[in-house]
Amino acid sequence: MIRMHFMRAERFLHRLGLFSICLGLAATVFSEAHAAGPRCVAWPGEISPLPTVDHEDSLRSEWASRRAEELAALARTVEKSNSSEAYRVWQHVLCLDSENAAARKAVATISLVQVHQPQVLQVAAEPTVERVARVEDAFANLAQPIRVGPQRAVEVAQSVPEPSDRATDDVDRKLGQASALVREARFREALALAKEVQAQLQGKRGEPGTSVRFVRAAVLAATAEVALGRKLEARASFERALEMQPGLELDAATTSPKVIRVFRGAKVLRGQE
Repeated sequence: MIRMHFMRAERFLHRLGLFSICLGLAATVFSEAHAAGPRCVAWPGEISPLPTVDHEDSLRSEWASRRAEELAALARTVEKSNSSEAYRVWQHVLCLDSENAAARKAVATISLVQVHQPQVLQVAAEPTVERVARVEDAFANLAQPIRVGPQRAVEVAQSVPEPSDRATDDVDRKLGQASALVREARFREALALAKEVQAQLQGKRGEPGTSVRFVRAAVLAATAEVALGRKLEARASFERALEMQPGLELDAATTSPKVIRVFRGAKVLRGQE
């Protein structure tokens, strides 16, 4: 009986030309509900609900396109050092632009776990001097052979002396937090921390490690300012970094083109380009 009523209703809707319209509306609602999965929630500071490049509002569509481009540059920057974070950023790019070819490829190919099985080698008995990787480079050399031999002299290579005072530890902790916030695209929070570090270091110029930490804070601040559209402030931050370290260079392969352009502008103003 129910089937008969359904068939009668179907014939009736066909006569009115509404059946196909109803199916189309149902498919649209289903596809939109499917697309708006838990991963496609707006991040702090983003427009909510999160728009896409196909949004009917041209301003929201343009915002989504620019945001996808910005996050793609960020994902490329962190891929080598933090594949899981890069994977998360690439997924967010797909939320904004589901047809983004680079994001689709990255999500399909990024390996979240990397297994290293370095070869163990015997070394000569005579004492040697060997450089030990810095903490920040620890994961860059996991595939290098492990050398086993007699006790030998070791020279610890550190670009920044590591005094144990609490103030220095606090600065390093904040720099690490600011760097993580930039990777998470939480640029306002990253900028606030970077500025706080610069203020802490103002009275310590000349002390070991201060200039390197100040430059790192200035570069983080400039990166966040570029992302927030504050190009003049970003250029000023880069100028302060260049004043401390005139030979400073950014890696064009891992740094956003927008950040590189502002950095070069700062070098031009200082007569270094």
